Amino acid sequence: MHYDSLADVKVAEEFSTGGATYKSSPAGGRAWQLPESNPAHIFRKNPNDRTNETSGTAKDDYFIEDPYEPVRNDSKSDGSDAYMISLAGVNGKPGTSSNHKVFYIDGNLWIHNYPTASFKFASEAGGLQVTFVVKGNIYISDNIYYGDKAQDGVAFIAMKDAAVADSGNVYFGDPKFGTLERMYAFLYAENNFLDTNLSATGSAKVELFGNMTAGNQVKINRDFTTTVNGKKVIQHSKLTVDFDERIANGELKMPGLPKNTADEANDFTILSWREVGS
Repeated sequence: MHYDSLADVKVAEEFSTGGATYKSSPAGGRAWQLPESNPAHIFRKNPNDRTNETSGTAKDDYFIEDPYEPVRNDSKSDGSDAYMISLAGVNGKPGTSSNHKVFYIDGNLWIHNYPTASFKFASEAGGLQVTFVVKGNIYISDNIYYGDKAQDGVAFIAMKDAAVADSGNVYFGDPKFGTLERMYAFLYAENNFLDTNLSATGSAKVELFGNMTAGNQVKINRDFTTTVNGKKVIQHSKLTVDFDERIANGELKMPGLPKNTADEANDFTILSWREVGS
């Protein structure tokens, strides 16, 4: 799809040329931030309060968190008191509308914040549809919500970087606190889906409303050891994918993704097959 040249918002370039300043925020620590009118203001770059998690990554780390919205805890993890992410130019916010756009990140993308358990994308009339393309890894540690389940859509695509072996992956789970429970998103990993600490109590059950597609494999380890009545036993975390068919049936048009219409045939065609022994 040539996202590196055709994306609407090239996030790394915006941080280089868009007047980024290094400052503190209630979102956590000091980080590079952009003016609210900049479409890439919904990211903070390389925050210094999360270096324990980012010290091992090979590229810059961008965290989805809006420094112009109040940080909220969402202690119930149900999105009722989530940390809002408001796009530029949407619902009276400054700047040109960044709805219906593709954001390209040459680096890693994190949905991971200490003060909150959930993020929620602010919707607008007619729906909000944005696509985040990451040439690196995507780390999802906190819940992802949007306002209108009929019209909104958020897609995350992890692409390989030929210069970085650990890239093109989507990681599920909070490395410490187990806050991941629900994601409303369409997810694609050019490489793998991997897990981080899905054994924690808060992440014993994880539900994805959307889809997850891997170019290589889904490698989610759901077995973990715990103690029950003084004995160590093997238990399993539960990962449920509730398939959102709106893209497949043409109801939802996501920027930067192949288009489909409701009246198009969706039949599969067998191009090749091979018989194997039982």
